[in-house]
Amino acid sequence: MTLLWWVVFHALDALFWLWILRWGAEGLRMFALLMLIVCAISFVWGLLMPEMRCWYSGHC
Repeated sequence: MTLLWWVVFHALDALFWLWILRWGAEGLRMFALLMLIVCAISFVWGLLMPEMRCWYSGHC
């Protein structure tokens, strides 16, 4: 996966979880916060280790 698609994918993913975090029910908000943290970690991980982009997405 190219860097451009990696950034686009994670931006859309983060926007989705932020939307859930703002408008979701209380239990869903906690899950959205956890997923947002995981999304941020995987984004940085993919930036620092490009081979992980292939593992994460399944597209090389």
